[in-house]
Amino acid sequence: MKEVIEATFDGEVFRPTKKPDILPNSKVHLIVEILPDAITQKRERLLKIAEQTRGAWANNPEIDKAMEELNQTYQQWDAYLKSL
Repeated sequence: MKEVIEATFDGEVFRPTKKPDILPNSKVHLIVEILPDAITQKRERLLKIAEQTRGAWANNPEIDKAMEELNQTYQQWDAYLKSL
């Protein structure tokens, strides 16, 4: 039997958004797909942190390179997820 279940990972366990039709203590096989919204939110948080700390790195010539690498990594992940 297959059932698609949306869940949130709290850092330790997956918490379903609705009660699945599975008996307690059943063994299951999980395939985890990170939803694009979660990736977008993570990217936005990372960019916000990077922007907030940019002043501390103002004299470092590597900050622009690091910001560009962050954007490129996001674009690669976004393209990968869209290809699935």
